[in-house]
Amino acid sequence: MIGNYLIGGAWLLTLAVLLLLRFGGRKNLGSVPLLLRLGAILLTLATALLAYHLLRPDFSLYYAFQKTALDVAWYYRLAALWAGQEGALLLWAWATLLTALAVSERKGWKEPPVRAAQGIVLLFALFLLTALLFTPPFRPTMDGIREEALRNNVSPEQMLAFYANMGLYKEGFIDGNGVSPALLSPWMALHPPLVFIAYAFIALVSAASLLHLHRGSDLSFVRPWARAAWLLLTLGVGMGGAWAYGELSYGGYWSWDPVEVASLIPWLALTAFLHPRPGTLGPFAGASTLVLILYATFITRSGIVESAHAYAGTPLAPLLLGAVLLSGSATIILTARRWRPTFEERLSSQAGLALATQVALLATALVLTAGLTVPLIEKLTGGAAEPLPPEFFNLYSLPLVLVLLVLAALCTLVPLVRFLLPLALGMGALALGLYTLRPDIYLVALLPLTLFASLASGLGLLLDLRKGAFKGYHLIHLGVAILLLGVVLSSALAQEGGVAYQYPQEVGVKKRVLGHVLELEDLLVEE
Repeated sequence: MIGNYLIGGAWLLTLAVLLLLRFGGRKNLGSVPLLLRLGAILLTLATALLAYHLLRPDFSLYYAFQKTALDVAWYYRLAALWAGQEGALLLWAWATLLTALAVSERKGWKEPPVRAAQGIVLLFALFLLTALLFTPPFRPTMDGIREEALRNNVSPEQMLAFYANMGLYKEGFIDGNGVSPALLSPWMALHPPLVFIAYAFIALVSAASLLHLHRGSDLSFVRPWARAAWLLLTLGVGMGGAWAYGELSYGGYWSWDPVEVASLIPWLALTAFLHPRPGTLGPFAGASTLVLILYATFITRSGIVESAHAYAGTPLAPLLLGAVLLSGSATIILTARRWRPTFEERLSSQAGLALATQVALLATALVLTAGLTVPLIEKLTGGAAEPLPPEFFNLYSLPLVLVLLVLAALCTLVPLVRFLLPLALGMGALALGLYTLRPDIYLVALLPLTLFASLASGLGLLLDLRKGAFKGYHLIHLGVAILLLGVVLSSALAQEGGVAYQYPQEVGVKKRVLGHVLELEDLLVEE
C-alpha cells in the first residue's frame, strides 16, 4: 500500500542524509536540509494517511480492523493511531524525525557538536523506520488474517468463518475488532502522544550527552529540550496514573506493574541529568535515558513479562535487544574512558547536593531496573518469568526515597543546610525506626520526611517570592514532596472490605461495611 512506500521513502531519505553527513564533506551540507524536509513530509503524509484509514474506518487495512469498529466514536478511532504497536512506532519515528528537523531549521548544520548530535538522532530515527519495515502499519487485512491462521494452526478459511460468526466478515470485512474498553478513555488521546514526543526529545539529549562523553562537546543547547522532555514525561506518567485510577483495572493509580516501572526509570535518569554539576555523572544519566527507554520498549514488546500494558511478542524483540546492547555498551565505554570523579564538594554546597541527588536518583533507577530484569533472567533460565511483587519495589526503593526527600528539603534552603541537616537526619532516623518497628505499614515511615520536605520546599519558595525571584526547582521539589505525602496518606489510610449477598433472596437487604451501607437492588448480567 502507498503508506508503506511513504515510510520506505522516508527511510531512504534519512539514510541519504546520514551518508552525506558522514562522507559528503562540508561542501555537500547544503542539500541536507532539503532531503530532511522531504523525509519529514513523507513520514507526515504516512501518519496522516494511517489516521485517515482509522477515521473512515477502512477495514481492508489490518491495523484499522484490529483497532477500530463502527460503534467507536471518531476521536477514539483517531486515538487508535497510537493504540497498537505499529501506530505507536510510526508516531515515535515521526516525532523523532520532526525533532531533528526542528533543530536543523533553528541551528543549521555548521556547528560540529550540533551536527554530530543531529546525526545520532537521525540514526535513531532510521532505527525506528527500520522497525516499521519489519512491522508495517499498512498491511492488508487478509495478510494479517493469514498470519493469525498460521499462529493458531488453522486455515485462513477457518479464520474467516470465525470472523463471519462474529459479524465482522461477509464477502469482505464489514466491521472491526475495536480496542480494549480500557483504552476508550479521554486519557488515551493525551497520555501516549506526550510520552512519545518526550522520547523524541530525549533522543537529542542522549545524543548530545554521548558526544560530551566522547569529545567533551557542549551540552547547553539541549538543556531546554531536556526540560521540555521532562515536563512531557512527567505529565505522561501522571496522566497514566490518573487513567489507571479511573479504570481501576491496573490495581489503582500505581501498582508497580512492569510497564509502570519501565516508565519511571527513564524519568529518574532524566531528572538526574537536569541536576547540573561539573563531572561525568550528569552526561552519563543523559546518555542512559535513551538506553533505558529502549530497554523498557524491549521488555514491553517482547512478550517476556505479563502486564496489563504489555504487547504480545513480536519480531522486533531481537532488533530492540541489539539496540539496547549497542547503545548501552557505547554509554558504558565512553563513560569509563572519561570518568573523572570529583567528590570534593561538601554536602552543604549546591554542587554537593546536586551530586548526592544524582547518585540517589541513579541508584533508584538501578534498583528498579534490577527488579524489572528478574523476569527476563527467569525467562532465559527456563523459569515462569513472573513479575516481582510490589513489596520488592517498596522495600528496596524506600531507603533511597528517604534520601531523596532529605535532599529535596536541603536543596531548597542551601544557606541553612548546616542547621537543617541534623533535623533532616533525625527525621530519617525516625523514619527508619518506624519502618523497623512496623514493617507492615512501611509507607508510614515516609510521613515525617514528606512533611519536612513539604514545609522546607514551601518555605524556600516563599523566601524566593519575597525577594522577587522565582526558582522553578523549588516548586518542583514542593510538588514531589506533596505527591509523596499523598501516596503515604492514601496508602496508610486505605481500607479494604467485602460483603456477600445471596441472589435473589437478599434483594433489598442493607448491609454495613467500613462505615458504608450497601443495598442490593438487582443483578444485571450482560452476555
